[in-house]
Amino acid sequence: MNNNLNGTCESGINGVKKAIESKPRGGSIMRGARLDTTQQVNRLLKRTINQLVAGEITSEKAKTIGYLSTILLKGLELEEAKAKVIANEKEWEFLKIPGQ
Repeated sequence: MNNNLNGTCESGINGVKKAIESKPRGGSIMRGARLDTTQQVNRLLKRTINQLVAGEITSEKAKTIGYLSTILLKGLELEEAKAKVIANEKEWEFLKIPGQ
């Protein structure tokens, strides 16, 4: 059973749908945007901060975005570091003297 924001209980997917629809919505953060680079995640965080200060989104939503962005940034940084290591390994392989 799911509680919607009006305090009534409804079960199943309809209850969830009604609860989501009844939530006050702030401005669009980056609806449908792809977050594939650290620059894109940083842009999202800047928008989130600006929207929080302007009162367009709730602090709960801003905290959630901040938390998930931190996890995403760490993953993107690890991918970038891995790509650099692989590039360096290839460069060192190229510079190796045969027979050593």
